[in-house]
Amino acid sequence: MIKEQVSPTPFVEVFVSDPISSCLDLMLEKGLHFLLVYDDQHSLTGIFTLHDLLKNFASLKEEQNSNKPMRLFMSQPVYTLAADDTHDAAKVMLERGIHHLPITTTNAEGKEKVIGVIDSNYLLKNFIDFGSASRLKKRLRMSVYSPDGALLKLFTISFHPYDKIDVDKIWLSRIQDQPQLDSLLHNNDLLIFDLEESGHYDKIYEIFEFLNKHKIKVLGFIPLPKKQNKDLIQFIGKTKSMTNVSFFEKPFHVEEVIGFCLEIQGEE
Repeated sequence: MIKEQVSPTPFVEVFVSDPISSCLDLMLEKGLHFLLVYDDQHSLTGIFTLHDLLKNFASLKEEQNSNKPMRLFMSQPVYTLAADDTHDAAKVMLERGIHHLPITTTNAEGKEKVIGVIDSNYLLKNFIDFGSASRLKKRLRMSVYSPDGALLKLFTISFHPYDKIDVDKIWLSRIQDQPQLDSLLHNNDLLIFDLEESGHYDKIYEIFEFLNKHKIKVLGFIPLPKKQNKDLIQFIGKTKSMTNVSFFEKPFHVEEVIGFCLEIQGEE
């Protein structure tokens, strides 16, 4: 069965000034095939793929080039596609002759933000439905706290084709009293929190504590260690004793979340 929607996969970002050696180490450590490259104003300006690695292989082997900036090795321009148009991904990639297509959404301030990347390997895989999603025993209800909307958009697009997965939004500002906490408890099987863009760690900790007490699974998405601020590190440390709270480090694959959902249903 061919899917009408294509699910973008998350990504790792680096900057034009980052040494190429550290970028290559990151790709090796995380098993990545590409990196998105941003400028000092945090605007997407380039992409570095395995093709760029091969193209520059001779110079990259020379030790004197190891500290040269990523801007000298990346590819430009970077073509993007709006999240609502992911059904056109294959057509755009074919027309542009590219293998990686960043997917964007627009935030409340009108700024374009990358929420994931469609690559040719994943596109091929998406011609067939996720086998793991079809193994869900019953409908799974999840709600997502996503301050900038990016993680919510990613899950909404990714799980749209599956009638066994419902995705809703968590409005942190509306969780002010016990009835609202009870509503979270009774209307969800899984709560997902994007902790990279949060900052409201005291309030989120209280929510985590309540959900953990009532054995509701909570999944927190956190940035790579080098991007974690002091408050987030302290928050993670405080939750270590919560047996129903887990963390996924970005980047992640949607299939990992489906696998987590299968584990939840297997425990029932």
